Amino acid sequence: MAEDGAPPSDLAVKILLEEYGIDISSHRAAQLTESDLAAASLIVAMTVSQVEQIKRLFPAHVDRVYLYGALVDPKRQIKIQESQCHEDLPHPFLYKDYEVIDPYGGDEELYRIVARQLWDYGKRLVEMIEGGNFPSPCYRN
Repeated sequence: MAEDGAPPSDLAVKILLEEYGIDISSHRAAQLTESDLAAASLIVAMTVSQVEQIKRLFPAHVDRVYLYGALVDPKRQIKIQESQCHEDLPHPFLYKDYEVIDPYGGDEELYRIVARQLWDYGKRLVEMIEGGNFPSPCYRN
């Protein structure tokens, strides 16, 4: 994880600006807080370990935590719907195959691959939200 307040890597800034016209140079890393999660309708993590850590540290918000790649994969949607509200069921969408690789320390090509992956995931997430195909949070007592 990036240190709180850390800037994005030079390659991340370069690739996002060149490929997508997005300037992230002023972005800074920030640790998640309870208030961040309380305000979120959806909590998306890049890796299985991040999902597990968020669920462990912030148990009140487990119903809204998803692995990004699994969330936006149309083949996995039914599994998400079936398992998200049942703590006793395994979470079949928490597979390493759906993780987003952290490109930090990698070469420019790896940054481009990850940027494309995130761009595609973002487009799919917007389509899901606009199409009403969005998992609802569970309401537990």
